[in-house]
Amino acid sequence: MTDRHPDEAIEAFVAWLMGAGYKIRRDEFSERDFGNWLRELAGQEIAFRIVRERFNWYIEIAPIGGGWYGIQEWSSCLRRNLDDGVEVSRAIDFVKENLGRIQAAARNPTSIESCLRQAHQRLITAQLDVPPGVDLSLPAVLRPPINAAAIRRQAAERLARQRKKKRT
Repeated sequence: MTDRHPDEAIEAFVAWLMGAGYKIRRDEFSERDFGNWLRELAGQEIAFRIVRERFNWYIEIAPIGGGWYGIQEWSSCLRRNLDDGVEVSRAIDFVKENLGRIQAAARNPTSIESCLRQAHQRLITAQLDVPPGVDLSLPAVLRPPINAAAIRRQAAERLARQRKKKRT
């Protein structure tokens, strides 16, 4: 994809989706709320939700009748893992390159929903640095570490793990 302004890239992506047979079913813009924008486009097997929130764009995909999941969850279930923090241009490229696979996966809604839920759980667990075995679906009490030194040490360890992961 060429390096263009994210708004232009999204407009071109929406036009591409419409050319692929997707219809706009929702289009809401709020100038009052920092120019936030929500668009939903639906096809036979899947729907897309494209959101601009405070000048950041997000693309989510749902099997028709299913839940919304981000590009990282879909890439995990399609075994096309993307790096953390997918930029809008990479998200658009992912959809264009994998639309057929996404549609095929959505034809088996029970299987793909299960995979997407698990991928979402793994993503949230990693982002929150939750210890293994903790069930995030249960209520929990978050308690901050007792001292600032522990917070700095934990942040440094997490950053080192992320840097090491990116190098491999």
